[in-house]
Amino acid sequence: LAVLMHEAAPGPLHRDRRVNERLGNWIAAFAIGTTVEAYRANHLQHHANLGTPEDPDFTTLCVPPIRRGLAASVVGCLTGLRHVQLMRKYLGRVDAASEAPSNAAALLLGPVVWQGALLGVCVAAGQPLVYLVVWVLPLFTVSVLINELRSVVEHTPLVGEAVPDE
Repeated sequence: LAVLMHEAAPGPLHRDRRVNERLGNWIAAFAIGTTVEAYRANHLQHHANLGTPEDPDFTTLCVPPIRRGLAASVVGCLTGLRHVQLMRKYLGRVDAASEAPSNAAALLLGPVVWQGALLGVCVAAGQPLVYLVVWVLPLFTVSVLINELRSVVEHTPLVGEAVPDE
């Protein structure tokens, strides 16, 4: 879902930007507790400043494995602490300089509706714990770890220059 939200940020899901926002939010972003608009505000700065000190993801994604070690980052992901950091980052950065949501009520209610529907399906199936064990726990832990490792591998700049073999 995070990858689909990432793809929706520049607008390829639909030619009409408003439709694109709604699709990205309802199909992916609301399910993981954020919005395409909030994600885009940060992500555009990331692409504009890739690998520099101004890159907002360089300090949040690449530095922890380098400074504290990979084990500390894995523990942060698997305990849910990294998920909390990411939600503060994506939801806390929406300000006057970023994009204004097109429909604030829907953006606020979307995650509640999504999570309520998932929980409702699990309760109706007689398996309310499935919601916690199969959805909430992995959302806060394993999915963050997988995305974190992908981001580090994809975005970490080379520390030194490679010397070609002669």
